[in-house]
Amino acid sequence: MAQVSNKPSSWGGRTTLACQVHGFCPKDVAAVWLKNGEVQPQETSHAGVLPSRDETYQTWATIEIDPSSNHNYAYSVRHESLGAALRVAWDKGQTESNPVLTVGIITGVVWVIAGVYCHSKC
Repeated sequence: MAQVSNKPSSWGGRTTLACQVHGFCPKDVAAVWLKNGEVQPQETSHAGVLPSRDETYQTWATIEIDPSSNHNYAYSVRHESLGAALRVAWDKGQTESNPVLTVGIITGVVWVIAGVYCHSKC
């Protein structure tokens, strides 16, 4: 499952976007922030891939942005349990994160694929 959230930063009118990916197995995952479709490695802060209590894994990454810019931001996740890269876009219209919407859309797809895959591989 992947979830994007946002919160105002403490300085300069900037916003911090965060994406958390969890419930995947095996451990290898590639997850990056995209700005207008381009990978943003220098602007991204990553956590390592960490184990979860349910024997799956989790990771997260943040990026500081100017919310008034015309750029589009998305988080891209590649994992062998997915048929294609999963992209979770940040909705500029949201002033606060809406995890229910994100979870509802993505959970069905990712949990079914990852659950079946993990059951046979982990």
